[in-house]
Amino acid sequence: MRAEEAQAILRSHGLIDRRTSKRVLNAIVLGRELDLSRFNEPELKNRITTLRNEYWRLRRDLPRTSPRNLPFYLLIKDRYRNFDWQATEKGTVIDFHFKGIKPSLLSLLTGIIPPAAGTLNHRFHRSLERLDPPVAAALLDTLREAGFVDPSEAEMSRVVDWLERALAGEPSTIVSPVCPDYAVEDGSDAKHRFTFRGVNSGVGVTASRLFEALPAVSGLLRDRLGLDVTHYVCPGDFEGFSEETNRRLGIDEATFLERLEGSRRAILEQAPAPVRSCFFTELGGGKEHWLRVHADLVERMNAGAFGPIAGTPQVREVALGRRGLYDRWYNVVDRPVEFYESIVIRQGAEYAAMGVLVSRSERCPNPLVLGADDHKMAPFYRLAADIPVLYLRRNYE
Repeated sequence: MRAEEAQAILRSHGLIDRRTSKRVLNAIVLGRELDLSRFNEPELKNRITTLRNEYWRLRRDLPRTSPRNLPFYLLIKDRYRNFDWQATEKGTVIDFHFKGIKPSLLSLLTGIIPPAAGTLNHRFHRSLERLDPPVAAALLDTLREAGFVDPSEAEMSRVVDWLERALAGEPSTIVSPVCPDYAVEDGSDAKHRFTFRGVNSGVGVTASRLFEALPAVSGLLRDRLGLDVTHYVCPGDFEGFSEETNRRLGIDEATFLERLEGSRRAILEQAPAPVRSCFFTELGGGKEHWLRVHADLVERMNAGAFGPIAGTPQVREVALGRRGLYDRWYNVVDRPVEFYESIVIRQGAEYAAMGVLVSRSERCPNPLVLGADDHKMAPFYRLAADIPVLYLRRNYE
């Protein structure tokens, strides 16, 4: 691309040039005063000021030997799933393009570039070669249109396996666990921010995000490919089994489940494509069975049955990414990173239990999980179950 073409893209989309980006980020890294005189928009200035706080909040919990820009990369990765970087002898190589150019880090960190930007990295998905070209192309189009997180090659291979069984005529299932309708407020970038000041009886944030993608998904699988697919959208009733949760919400378990039943009915009434809905634990044995499966997984995780989990870079990345969410849930601020990691592991056991229930459920032949909450939790689904998992980009903070 010629230099004048790149400059035209910068101007038309209001992007921040690399020289300015480097100057601002260096000031943040070195703890110097920020010179924001180049920027006219008050909102953009506020984002950069907030960025400085976010950077140092992450950097304090990283090893001292970590690259100084690593907190920036982690913040960008949380927003743009297709953003990636690689350390080389000549420096860090970043693989992310927007409109044919590599945008500056500050353009990404301030959210100037839409979160859905960056095409899915399909050149690595060799498993798609197992499908007929029109089917593969339709699948990729749907993933782009609906706003899916780019699956890894291993995950795409599981999805292709699932699709091949469905195309062969096997009855198939999609299961979408969705969060209870916890209270929210408007966040940033057209997202919602959970406040956890109560639980209501509406569709809820994650089911709403699922509904945005549902016409495209149903159109591909049922209308275009003619598959026999049942889609369950299941509110997480197991969250109401926790006395701690109900105490925070100021209700009891019966009230929690009563409101969740209202959400289940709302899901059936408002879904833009055919779905079924039940409480999640009704897919496999109800409350008592759930408690047994979950307790077993907690015990096995603590015993190291799935290898090291606590303290791993993967868990730490999830913990740091969900820190704000956990602060609001537990009404704390800036706790040690180990505090957040312990929450990730406890929640990870719930995701693992969901994976086990889905994989064993008689109601769910040939299952695939389609999530709309936080894609960082996806690996836990497969901790004790071999099932394909696809994720939409989330709509909450």
